[in-house]
Amino acid sequence: MQTPLHVAVECGHLEVVQVLLAGGASLDTREKSGKSALQLAARGNHVAVVDMLIKAERYYAYTREYHDKDVGYLDPDTYLRKAQHPHASQMKDVLWKLATKQLKPNDWKKLAYHWHFTAEHVKAIEQEYTGATSYKDHGFRLLNIWLHGVRKDENVLKLLYEALVAIDRKQLAENIRKKVNLLAEKPCSPTLCSVS
Repeated sequence: MQTPLHVAVECGHLEVVQVLLAGGASLDTREKSGKSALQLAARGNHVAVVDMLIKAERYYAYTREYHDKDVGYLDPDTYLRKAQHPHASQMKDVLWKLATKQLKPNDWKKLAYHWHFTAEHVKAIEQEYTGATSYKDHGFRLLNIWLHGVRKDENVLKLLYEALVAIDRKQLAENIRKKVNLLAEKPCSPTLCSVS
C-alpha cells in the first residue's frame, strides 16, 4: 500500500511532505515493498525530506512520551518549519566547527545514539555522503537535526556539553564551552553560555 506520504517522499516534494506530516500522516505505515517513508527518501537521495522525516519522528516520539505535560513545543507544522531554540542560529557556527574539525569519525554516531536517534535515522543520514571525510557531513546534519529539536527553555550548550562528556570527549566539551564564553560580546545568557 502506498500512502500520499510515500508518493510525496518518493518524488521529493518537501512542501507536500510537510503538509502531510502537519496533518498527521502516519510515519509508521510501510509501503508495498515494506519500506518506510524515511527509507524511500534516503533511497531517492532527498536530503531535506530525510531530515524533515527524522525531525518529525523525533517530535512525535517526544510528544508521545510527554503527552500529559507541557513540553514547550508548538503544533507539528510550526515545529517542522523552524527550529524553536532562540540561539539556534548562533549555535550553527559552533556545530559546523565541531562536525568538521573536532569530531572523530564515529563520534557523530555515538552522539546520535546518546540523543536517541534510531539505527534507521543513522543509516538514512549516512546514505547521503560517502568517502573518507563523509563523517563530517553526517555529523553536521545530525547536529542540526538535534538542534532543531532542542526546546527553547533548554540550555543548548549544556546539552551538547553533557553529550560530549557521555561519549568520552570531555576535553572537547570543555574547549567548546570556553570558546563560546570567550566569543560572547555581552555577558552570556544562561541558556547559551553557562554549563552548570
